[in-house]
Amino acid sequence: MRATSHISNFYINLARSMTHRDLFLSQFPVSIGDKKCRVVQVDAVDGRDSVYLESHTCEIGIEHRGSLSSVELACTISYLNATQTAAREPDLEYAIVCEDDADFRLYAC
Repeated sequence: MRATSHISNFYINLARSMTHRDLFLSQFPVSIGDKKCRVVQVDAVDGRDSVYLESHTCEIGIEHRGSLSSVELACTISYLNATQTAAREPDLEYAIVCEDDADFRLYAC
């Protein structure tokens, strides 16, 4: 018999956005039905950090010159990082990737 599966939520959060983090984390129960909930913070890339953006866009192959703003580029890299983090999880059955301002209260029972 398989162990109880879990749902992991990978949320993107800027280190300086503690209020967003706290509000986001307050939405999650320990479990939903027989699924254990796990919430994992993934550090957001700061759109103001031009040095980081320039060095990492080449690494991941994003051609952005003129087509993406620094904020859009930072968001794209943050989502790629979160998705890669989720993909490295062993035995992950379900994953949600979102930003720290996602509001799940509409879906509460």
